[in-house]
Amino acid sequence: MKSKCKTRTQLTLAAAGAASVGVFFFFFGSGAVHSNSLRWEWRANRAIVSTISGTLMSVEKESSGWFGIRASPSMADSMPDPVVATITTKPTAESDAKVSTYTLRLPKKELEPLVVGDLLLLEMINPTTCVGVKVDAASK
Repeated sequence: MKSKCKTRTQLTLAAAGAASVGVFFFFFGSGAVHSNSLRWEWRANRAIVSTISGTLMSVEKESSGWFGIRASPSMADSMPDPVVATITTKPTAESDAKVSTYTLRLPKKELEPLVVGDLLLLEMINPTTCVGVKVDAASK
């Protein structure tokens, strides 16, 4: 009987631990950066290393979570009025790259002149960090 109680206790503790982890990820997200996700940061006078040319495919308002917890200014990754933009790039003549689709979480104000379907340039300070979005002048 003692071994059954010990096993039940272990199972109960394991279930409680798994539930706690699930609740944490539900409220705060995994925090993982997916391979095709770009990170937004403010420019802060850093030099642009490269640009990515693409088409704005969609813009979706980001959920602020239960009770607006993700919109709290005390959260490390909070930003004003966040949206998630989907950008598709096309291969250039110089590269053999395939068509890529990226997601970028950024403040809505940074996309104001753009609408879905516009060509844009992403200003990059490294391969995964974007600090600016501009209308592609070649498209006008």
